[in-house]
Amino acid sequence: MRKIIFILFGVVLLSGCVSNPVNQLTSTLGIDSAEAYRVSLPYSMNDQAWNTNDLIRPYMRKRKPAQSGFINDIRNIKFVDRWLDRDSNKSKAIFAIDPQSCKDSSRYASWNFRTDLAAITRAKDGCDKTAQKINEQLGKACKCRLVALNDTFFYNANTYKQHTGSFPWVMEVVESDQTIKISGMVSLVGDKQERFNLVNDSGRNVCSGRFDFNKGGSKGDISLSCFDGKINGDGEVLRAEYNKDLRMYSGTALIKTQKGEMRVVYGPNALKIK
Repeated sequence: MRKIIFILFGVVLLSGCVSNPVNQLTSTLGIDSAEAYRVSLPYSMNDQAWNTNDLIRPYMRKRKPAQSGFINDIRNIKFVDRWLDRDSNKSKAIFAIDPQSCKDSSRYASWNFRTDLAAITRAKDGCDKTAQKINEQLGKACKCRLVALNDTFFYNANTYKQHTGSFPWVMEVVESDQTIKISGMVSLVGDKQERFNLVNDSGRNVCSGRFDFNKGGSKGDISLSCFDGKINGDGEVLRAEYNKDLRMYSGTALIKTQKGEMRVVYGPNALKIK
C-alpha cells in the first residue's frame, strides 16, 4: 500500500513539472530569448565612446524583438551573420561610416568584451582609422556611428551592407580635335551598384552611366552620357589594383563616342593625375 501511494505522489509531482513550460519560466525571470532586437535612434551616435555608452542606454531599454523578415535580411549579410552568432554573454558592437557625413562605406565589429564601453571603444577605433584614411586620401569628412550593440540593431538592413560609395574619377574627352578634361567624384546609385553619377570638382552633375563587371570580374562593360546627352558612348572598363586601406579599386576605361573617345582613370590612382 505504501508503494502505491509513493508512485501516485511521484506521478503528480512530475505532472506538475511538465505543466510549467520553460518559456513561462524565462518570461518570469525576464531572460531575453529573441534572436535579435531593434530600436530606432533620433540621431547618430558618433560621439566619444564613453559618451555614446551613456547615451545609448535609455534606448536599449526600449528595444523590441526584431521581426523575422529583418532577421532574414541581416542573416544574409555574412559580416553581420557571423557577428550575431558571437557569444551573447559578452559585449559586442558594430560601428559604420555615417552616410550623413559621406557616401563611403566601412564597418568594424568587436566582440568578446567584458563591458559595453570596451566593445564600443574597440569598434569605434577600428572604424575611425578607416574613415581617417579615406578623409586624408580623398579629402572627405567621414565619421563613424554606432549601428549595433549586443544583438540590438538601430537601422534598417541596408545599413549593414558594404558598398564602395564614391571614388575619384578623371576623364579626358577627345572629340573633333578638342580635348576636355573632367575630374570629380563618382557616386554609385542603387543597391546593385551598377548605375553611377559623375559630379565634377565644381559640384555639378555632368555625367551619368552604368557599368557591368560580369559578377565580380576584372573586365566589364560601361556606358556613359555627359552634358545632357551631348556626348555619350559605350566601352570597356578594367579593374587594375585594390587599395586595402580605402577598400576600393583603381582602374581605367575607354569609351567610344560618335566623334572620338573618352579615356578614364578612376579610384585612388586618379588622385595622382594632375
